Amino acid sequence: MDLELATRAEYELAGLDAQGVIGRFPKTWILPRAERDAWIIGVLAIRGIKVDREMVRAIIQDGAEPRCSRQERVFIAGLDRALDRILSRGRAGRLPGGRFASDLFETVTRGLPRFTNNHLRRDQPWDALRNVTYPKPDAIVGMLERLAPEQNYRELPVVFDKLHPVRVGFRAMWRLARVAPFPDFNLMFAFLFMNAIHVASGYPLLMPQPSDRHLLESVVSGCVPRRIVQFESRMLDAAR
Repeated sequence: MDLELATRAEYELAGLDAQGVIGRFPKTWILPRAERDAWIIGVLAIRGIKVDREMVRAIIQDGAEPRCSRQERVFIAGLDRALDRILSRGRAGRLPGGRFASDLFETVTRGLPRFTNNHLRRDQPWDALRNVTYPKPDAIVGMLERLAPEQNYRELPVVFDKLHPVRVGFRAMWRLARVAPFPDFNLMFAFLFMNAIHVASGYPLLMPQPSDRHLLESVVSGCVPRRIVQFESRMLDAAR
């Protein structure tokens, strides 16, 4: 099945690019409120935080929901702001760098005392994955600076020039997650970073699915991905 999915994604990505379908997809795109809510729910699930549509809607509309913890309230409102930033930057065609990922972290976690003046980790990440060796904290700032479009997202030019823009996003996501610059929620923000690259490159926002937490853990625990066929197939479906 994976081979069939990969073949379909390879063929159809090229075909849609040739038609200019994906490239112009988000330029005039206004994401409906229901889809924004679903996106927020899916992103939080990447870190195992479970909220429902009623909780999200109440926080966005009224700023309060008795069933929500303080962290959930902050993250729901923060992710809504982060989505605005991703779409706004994407419509302008501005590719993000590592600093933008850090800005998103500050945007989403604003109001949580444990992250006040604690945006970049000072020790091992709380959400560390097994079998992944993380860089020391004093290397993080420099690695974020180099994870930028001006530096080909730390790709060799000979490799970068042959990469499809969607796969540039996959590999940049992997690199950010392997740096794990934040005290926690690194997979979640790597997913946001990937989406910011895709939208700025003229591709649809990727809607998260319940299986994405395990998929991302598997991808990030392995070698830098050449492709992620599950994401490619989902993106193709979104572009239709």
